[in-house]
Amino acid sequence: MLHIILLILKIIGIILAVILGILVLLLLIVLFVPIRYKLTGDCKGTLDSLDGRLKVTWFLHLVTANVIYRNRTFEWEVRVAWKKWNAASGEASVDEARELVKEKVAPEVEEVAEETTQEIEGPADKPVKEIAEEIKQEAVHFKADSKEIAKEIGEEVREEKKVSEKVKAIWDRIKEFFQNIKYTISKIYDKIKVLMKKKDYIMDFLTDEVHQAAFRIAKRELIRLLRYLRPKKFQADLLVGFEDPYNTGCLLAGYSMVYPFIGKQAVLTPDFEKKVLEGTLLVKGCIKMVYFVILGWNLLWSREVRKTYKDIRGFKL
Repeated sequence: MLHIILLILKIIGIILAVILGILVLLLLIVLFVPIRYKLTGDCKGTLDSLDGRLKVTWFLHLVTANVIYRNRTFEWEVRVAWKKWNAASGEASVDEARELVKEKVAPEVEEVAEETTQEIEGPADKPVKEIAEEIKQEAVHFKADSKEIAKEIGEEVREEKKVSEKVKAIWDRIKEFFQNIKYTISKIYDKIKVLMKKKDYIMDFLTDEVHQAAFRIAKRELIRLLRYLRPKKFQADLLVGFEDPYNTGCLLAGYSMVYPFIGKQAVLTPDFEKKVLEGTLLVKGCIKMVYFVILGWNLLWSREVRKTYKDIRGFKL
């Protein structure tokens, strides 16, 4: 009997170990198998000639996604194992829905509308018209009587109104005007005082040594993450020009800021005379989820970051 119990426990243990091993294997696959991407672009001078392609793959192409831009339209396709979804399937489903509405819903709507029209235009048509005419005549008489009554009441009120009431009303308006001015000035002064207090509070929060240390740690970890995520291959040779030379100059200024990081891999030639977009682009790289786990782990185990996060949640102005 004991031998049977031990055998059952052994089988249960083996099953649990296999399940645990599968879960660990899946976790390792998610963390360490990279998501690979490749972006290519080609343009021959106009937006109509722009051709861009983005391909994303994961786990030996088990999951594949493609996005294509050409002729000013987007096309996409996602494949997981043998299952596919794409823009064409979406359009087909829309067409099927339209056909379904045309075949089933539209006839029912027409039938209901026809029945409703027959009920309105049936034998009850004449009494409805007579009742509507009587209601219309009563409304006209009531409207005329109400105008006469309102006119009489208005004349009586104008006759009975005294000059003292007018003077009192004017004085109340003047007094209310100066009270509003006083209230507005007091409110502006209170807002200035509150803003000054908030400014001091914010500056104390930002200049705190613990918070500054947390910001430095977060900045360091973010730079490290961007270094991990930067493309393995980046090539660009572009001729760019806008209708407004100012926009071309802004683009060139932005390019000069990132030039130290991309070096000679990207060549940008500005054209200040005409609107043009011409050249080729190639971006290729991979992303691993373990990089984000490392970032979260380092931030989580930082005492300064935990303290700052707690202070931010309780921060109130």
